[in-house]
Amino acid sequence: MLDVSVSRDDVGNLSFTVYRKPTHTDQYLGFSSNHPLQHKLGVIRTLCDRANSIVTKEEERTQELDKVGRSLAICGYEDLSWVTARKKREPKPQSKKQSSQPKGSVSIPYIPGLSESIQRLLRSNGVITHIKPTNTIRSVLVNPKDKTDKLDKCGVVYHIPCGDCTSSYIGESACSLRTRLVEHGKRKTPSSPVNEHVSGSTHSIDWEGVKILDREENWFRRGVKEAIQIKRNESDLNRDKGRHHLPPTYDSVIHSYDRRRSTSVATSGQMTQFPATNQNISRH
Repeated sequence: MLDVSVSRDDVGNLSFTVYRKPTHTDQYLGFSSNHPLQHKLGVIRTLCDRANSIVTKEEERTQELDKVGRSLAICGYEDLSWVTARKKREPKPQSKKQSSQPKGSVSIPYIPGLSESIQRLLRSNGVITHIKPTNTIRSVLVNPKDKTDKLDKCGVVYHIPCGDCTSSYIGESACSLRTRLVEHGKRKTPSSPVNEHVSGSTHSIDWEGVKILDREENWFRRGVKEAIQIKRNESDLNRDKGRHHLPPTYDSVIHSYDRRRSTSVATSGQMTQFPATNQNISRH
């Protein structure tokens, strides 16, 4: 009975209409927002399908569709979008290739003009592709929670520099950075490469200069990001290249990305710190 208002007449007959809360504002996804077109057309289809499936009386159904049209017009929806959304979609005949099981699924960030092409390419190869908007006004402006202290963050890829030379160590941890640094330093863990460096020389670790290069809750993706950072920073205290082995293809991709960043910084004449990790590289 979701979104349904039920009324009964004097005879006892029931009729159904769309229910809205008193605080409802008729604000829907704006047509000019940074969302895929299919999401916007889905708003039209959803509201119209709701009206056609819930409202019982023809007159009230027409009033509901008119109300939906006025509300969406305020949100920037033009007549062409209505024609496209309401167009009857005939089921496509499935070929042998399409009827086979999909090879997997992937979610990609929405970039206008690019994500649609990637989606078509992946779908033609049997990969179910979903587009997810990432850059929203809410994500940029709204931050209702207090910032977490750097040392209390979990699922991190971190960088530990030496205070007396250019040596450094890059690692990853599912626990908090504070806990991980304690294992590296205060407990003098024999297996820690950081402790070995300090014990075998007169150097000391710059604990204040520890940085979080990236964050990732997923164990596998965090290992990939760690391997990317080790290759990018050429950390000499690491005994290996990380717990995830990167194919040689990543070498040219990572170095090409860093060269473009260096050129951009040199052109602008500003000192800009490199981002933690190119998320597009790490995800694919």
